[in-house]
Amino acid sequence: SLKLVGRNLYYETLSEHRDEFDLVISRTYSDLWMPHGFLAEFFGEIPGKTVSKFWTDPEMRDLVRAATREMDADKRKAMYDEVMTRISGSDLTVPLYFQESYFFARKDSVGNFAPGASSYNPVDWLTLEAK
Repeated sequence: SLKLVGRNLYYETLSEHRDEFDLVISRTYSDLWMPHGFLAEFFGEIPGKTVSKFWTDPEMRDLVRAATREMDADKRKAMYDEVMTRISGSDLTVPLYFQESYFFARKDSVGNFAPGASSYNPVDWLTLEAK
């Protein structure tokens, strides 16, 4: 059976009742500012439980923990690449929807438009000029 959870109970339900579900369909965030925090939360055990919010995998948990502690940027990137390969290759997560963003401006009112680095910063505001 399908159980819909209200927006205000989302985190509580995942933290307190995750072991009652076989499948979680959940929103996630794009272009994460701190991917290790979300990865640890999604694939590490919930305190006091034997399950994680998304998928319980001791190897994945250990890899995410190692990546968060790695100080060498190249080694850390390689570890995150391995995490993402495991996620994609094992179908641990499946994107159901992707929100596209569009920006419109009149050419005579805006100059030097450049896209930003992430969906949290969609426009390079430092180079944008108002004409």
